Amino acid sequence: MKKIILICTVLFAIGMVACNNNGNNKHINTSIDSLYEKTKITNMSNIQHDTLWIDSLDWEIKEPFEEKGRKVLYRSCAHIGESNDEKYIEEVVSYYLFPRNSRLYDSVINGLHSEIRPHLEKFIDDTIQSIDLGDIPRNWYIIKRYRGNPYVFSETSCGIYVYEKAIVATFGDLWPYPIKGVEPLDNGSYYFIYIDDNTVDTALMEMKDSTLGIYYYDAMGMKGYYTNDTYLNNYDIIFVEGSTLMGINGIEFDK
Repeated sequence: MKKIILICTVLFAIGMVACNNNGNNKHINTSIDSLYEKTKITNMSNIQHDTLWIDSLDWEIKEPFEEKGRKVLYRSCAHIGESNDEKYIEEVVSYYLFPRNSRLYDSVINGLHSEIRPHLEKFIDDTIQSIDLGDIPRNWYIIKRYRGNPYVFSETSCGIYVYEKAIVATFGDLWPYPIKGVEPLDNGSYYFIYIDDNTVDTALMEMKDSTLGIYYYDAMGMKGYYTNDTYLNNYDIIFVEGSTLMGINGIEFDK
């Protein structure tokens, strides 16, 4: 099986459909003609930036702040272009906190279910034999801990998606693994059997916290903590806007 390399900006555009109307950042991907123009844009935010680089063009805000009724946990701004070029392309990366049951929270989850999941299914080979999944959770969301609390982490399509034909693991890259079987265990964990490069392999989605629904997974290059739809109401969402591959990504999550 060949690895499918995603063009991150394409999936980002899909992932942002649900939220584009809610957060218009008119400074993203705009040309900056001069240092004066950049300074004017920076001053419009009325925020004291705590880190400056490259002749004051690039910056990051590490402390949370409120903006138009939304909490911003982190924001950075990078300028992409040749050092001798008077014009730069501005890439702003923002990490928002969307509380559960809010309109923005619902729009992210609805976008994952109605747009991201159907889109990813198109990468699965139609010739793969389907299996009966029964009540097995289909969507597995990344959990990250920020300043002592766990959150669902939403960046483009990142996560693990289970289909009747394959398990799709995506974190920048995308790779559908033909699924051969899945078994729920007595302790709440799930045991997956799948094909990787024509070889049968297994993976354990191990229950770590049955109250919050936190699982640990270490397979398919997707090592980390996850939850599923059953436990979503336990978490607020940290939502990423902007390209962390192109911009500055300096937010600090708990280890």
